[in-house]
Amino acid sequence: MNWIGLGIAGKADRRNNSFFILSLFVATYFIYTDLGVRQVIGYAALCALLILDVWGKSTVRITRTKGIYMFLISVTVVFLTLPNAKHDSDSISYLIAMVILFVYVIFSSYDKNAVRASFSVIGAASVAFMLATLFFSIFPDVYKSFFYPLLSEATQAEADTYMAKGYSIPIAGGYTYANYVFALSFLISLGRLYTLSPEKTRARAGAAVMALVAVAGMVMTGRRSELISLAAAFVIVAFVYRKRSLTVRKLAGILLLPLTVVFIVLLLYFFGRMGFLSRYVTTLEKIFTSGGKGLEALLGGESDITSGRMELWVIAFGLFLGAPIFGIGFFGFKDYIPSAFILEHGDVSNVHNDYLQHLCETGLLGTALWLVPTVWLLYTAFRQAARIRKVRDKLPPDVVMLNVAALGMQLFFAVLGFLDPCFYARKYWMFYTIAIMCLEFSLQLENTYTEGERSDADASRSSEC
Repeated sequence: MNWIGLGIAGKADRRNNSFFILSLFVATYFIYTDLGVRQVIGYAALCALLILDVWGKSTVRITRTKGIYMFLISVTVVFLTLPNAKHDSDSISYLIAMVILFVYVIFSSYDKNAVRASFSVIGAASVAFMLATLFFSIFPDVYKSFFYPLLSEATQAEADTYMAKGYSIPIAGGYTYANYVFALSFLISLGRLYTLSPEKTRARAGAAVMALVAVAGMVMTGRRSELISLAAAFVIVAFVYRKRSLTVRKLAGILLLPLTVVFIVLLLYFFGRMGFLSRYVTTLEKIFTSGGKGLEALLGGESDITSGRMELWVIAFGLFLGAPIFGIGFFGFKDYIPSAFILEHGDVSNVHNDYLQHLCETGLLGTALWLVPTVWLLYTAFRQAARIRKVRDKLPPDVVMLNVAALGMQLFFAVLGFLDPCFYARKYWMFYTIAIMCLEFSLQLENTYTEGERSDADASRSSEC
């Protein structure tokens, strides 16, 4: 059993819409940064809607998953409030947002209609962001003339700095948020493909198109880190959910692989002609033209492909060696970034490596306390996926879709953490919270199914006696 405790009992069961409310907030999060709406309004609305939704609900259960997540949040809160931590407005808003999202996990409970509606909202956001990126990349003058003047100063600054470097239009004041939406939408589509029978060709085609839309949107943004991380997550999830048997349909799929490769090559050619792949082309040029300059030239030298990350990593590792046990304090790294680096690379405040930043800011103690619950939650998703693979066709579809989303997003962030400061942004907690809620719901459904199977078996044995 997954339950380790019970919360507050209330009235009769009603729908739990917390997952849908949070997904809607995530899908519309860009309005706060891009249109200059204060985020406090959005988070206040989140609190009010949660109170209205859970008021009088039957039971709030603290499960093992919720308990581990509670430990992770508690550790982060402690290190955020230590005397050596940075206590500015950014860290305070980060703490408040994280705690509000955590409360959503505590009060969450699986609701089929809410899950399906949430997945539709995320998919719609993915399509909208991809189409906007495509349209404004083809017609940049329309963006500059009609939409750019309506945007906040922060988003305008991002557009001025990064569009000239080969990036697409910024969404939510940057490029990571849209890629997180693309990643989640792709994984939802992948989970749907795993649940649909081969006979449902139209539904499978729709899920495949949604997955391709998400990947196309991610490619067009010009970011490399999220694309690499999603590819790694996809490979691992596909390996975990593999089936060893070779059917006629699978053999046909293997034979169609060359056509798929040709399609992808043509798609990349089209993107390249439209100018969407300039950053990837530049990266390849640096790799192939570095010649005999060696690895040092690629990692921080004259042909640097890390966008300055290597310099930040060296600084962070040096700070860790100076305070290896407790670190320099949460969010303290920004005080050690050279002004020359900021002039060249823009407003940078993090290490661009979650693991190194934890080491330098919270030391070995804080890093261990962060890694234990994080790895535990990921391992829980892995173990469930291994169980699901054996009886996938017998389980409700949502068990599979929710597990794929939970496992995939955790893997996505685990890989991305080596390349980007995802943990240190408020938007990270929105998507990580969704991943943990997906894991919790999938476990709830699996427990309900196994208990039902056990009850049926007991009843069958009783009747035989």
